[in-house]
Amino acid sequence: MSDLLQSLVGDGNWGTLTNTLKPLAFGLAAWVCFLLGTSQGMAQRTPARLRKLWLLLCPLYLLVAANSLVQGDVLWVQWARSFSRAHDVYEERRFFQLLALAALALLAAKVWQSSRQRQHPQQAHVSVLQRMLLTGAAGTLALLLLRFVSFHYIDLALNATWWHHSLASWAEAASLGLAGLATGLEILRSYGHV
Repeated sequence: MSDLLQSLVGDGNWGTLTNTLKPLAFGLAAWVCFLLGTSQGMAQRTPARLRKLWLLLCPLYLLVAANSLVQGDVLWVQWARSFSRAHDVYEERRFFQLLALAALALLAAKVWQSSRQRQHPQQAHVSVLQRMLLTGAAGTLALLLLRFVSFHYIDLALNATWWHHSLASWAEAASLGLAGLATGLEILRSYGHV
């Protein structure tokens, strides 16, 4: 057996396999979102709002794939830790973490509010499949942002293992699975199979 295969299937190395599959899964999700958002066949059968949503999800999934490849969140936390220690503000890090989290929550609320204001009254209805897609995307984005903010106890909870994988990886898989399920059901619906 090759050394690479041995390292992947050896005891305690399931994280290596997960880290290899995660960028592939999110890269594939970005590719599918791009294809569906730009497809002329889907344009005739799917609401424009859903196609725009797929196109908006494409960069999110590319960002998550790139982050998992280079471990950008880990690099960011290491840099922020060394920077704060060098400037003697490490003890005040909780304040800056809360400030970053509040800024992200405020930004998300503003984006949500502006998207609701731009809707026409006849477009106010959001289908169940669109809600599923948005929920899956929101879960992916929330996990990504929580990793960059890096609260100690939240990190401990996200890194707790269950069936050889962290809770964060289960939540990411569930979020991506929910978005994939909604996308698959929308494709079946648009072609008259559901």
